[in-house]
Amino acid sequence: MHTAPVTQDVKSQLAYGETLYSRGEYNQAAGVFKEILNHDPGNVDAHYRLGVIYGKQGDIKKSAEEFLNVVSLDPAHHKAFYNLGAIYSSKGSLYSVSKAADNFKRYLRLDPYSKKRKQIIDWLQSHGQKFDKIEPEIRTNKNYNVSADKNDLISQADTYVAQQDFDKAKSLYQAVLDRNPRNSTALYKLGVMYMKQGAFVKGRTELLKAISIDPELNRAYFNLGVLYSTQGETYDLEKAAFFFKKYLTLDPDAPQKENINAWLSTHEDIKAGLIFHNDSQAPGATFSNDSFDNFKTWLENQAGEISNEKETN
Repeated sequence: MHTAPVTQDVKSQLAYGETLYSRGEYNQAAGVFKEILNHDPGNVDAHYRLGVIYGKQGDIKKSAEEFLNVVSLDPAHHKAFYNLGAIYSSKGSLYSVSKAADNFKRYLRLDPYSKKRKQIIDWLQSHGQKFDKIEPEIRTNKNYNVSADKNDLISQADTYVAQQDFDKAKSLYQAVLDRNPRNSTALYKLGVMYMKQGAFVKGRTELLKAISIDPELNRAYFNLGVLYSTQGETYDLEKAAFFFKKYLTLDPDAPQKENINAWLSTHEDIKAGLIFHNDSQAPGATFSNDSFDNFKTWLENQAGEISNEKETN
């Protein structure tokens, strides 16, 4: 079964259901999610939220059924695997050490940096389950065309970024990096993803790692320039200028060349005191140049572009 595109109306219904759930109005929320599934039986979010509600209400069997629906539709849904592990590990009619272990291991493969990792491994060990060879991987099935090959994982992660499903994208990029911490493409794209989320410090860290491994990864220099030219924790116009210049050195015919050169020229004029930047509030300033801010706006709009870079293995 393939999931249908999520329309604005469905998004509104999901949001309304979430609001009811947050108020503790579980029956009303469940009614909203069931209505969504009447029109879109493959809606993963509605199945997942129903599973959570049934669990809250103590109906473990229905809860497990909904989470199983989720992972059949989306085998990368790590939260559903965790909840299935929790259900099967709880004493009750569905108690099964082997099923709990299988689901917990699949959860850890999808989210290898989970805060719950130690807790799960302790549980596995205490129940005689092997845990020392848990490696990140994504399995394929007829509904989910993803292989464990690193390029396929990166491609699928890119798709999740485009859908703004950042948790799943992060899990896949990190799965690649768990196998090869020097994969510059995964580092670069993870940095770009953080930029899209506004997490500039994390983005900077990953982008700097990427260029330390592949000094010719030109798009990383461009995104670092954007990052440093954006107001916030990483704001540093000198560093922005450095990375923009490096980018143009590596790609002298870049499509952004004209705009970047204009930004750099204005930056140099501000340094020389020929014009004053609006933010500087320089005493006695008689002239300000709005173009500097316009270029910054343009550059920020270019941030976080996903591109197909050569990969360092």
